[in-house]
Amino acid sequence: MSVSWVVVGVVSFPIWARAERVWPFGPKEIKEEFLTTPAPAEGVSRTTSARWADMVCR
Repeated sequence: MSVSWVVVGVVSFPIWARAERVWPFGPKEIKEEFLTTPAPAEGVSRTTSARWADMVCR
């Protein structure tokens, strides 16, 4: 029974990889989105950790 699951996985993986155009030994495709933090609005105080980081990094 377990051999049949291995066979199903081995057969289905190349089908899935071809449909998705993904291959584990091919070039890496990295998709990352980085959010930029907006500047604080006027009248809003900065956090203690942000003030501490400014003091340490000077």
